[in-house]
Amino acid sequence: MAAVQYFQSSAPFELENALVLHGITIAYNTYGSLNADRSNVVWICHALTANSDAESWWPGLVGEGFVLNPKEHFIV
Repeated sequence: MAAVQYFQSSAPFELENALVLHGITIAYNTYGSLNADRSNVVWICHALTANSDAESWWPGLVGEGFVLNPKEHFIV
C-alpha cells in the first residue's frame, strides 16, 4: 500500500454549479517510479469511494504483476 499524499490549494475552485470552494485538499497515492522521460505515468481518477488507494478498490488490476504494474508504471 502506498502512503497517502496531499495536494492543497488555497486558490478558488469553481464547481460545475458555479459555487466556489475557497481552498481544496486532494488526497492521492502514487505507486512505482517516474522514468527519466516521464512517459510511464498512468493517472487514475475516480469518484467511486473516498479511498485514494487504488490497489484496495481495484484488486487484480493495480499492483505488482497486474495490468497497472508499479514496476513498469508511475501510477497516480
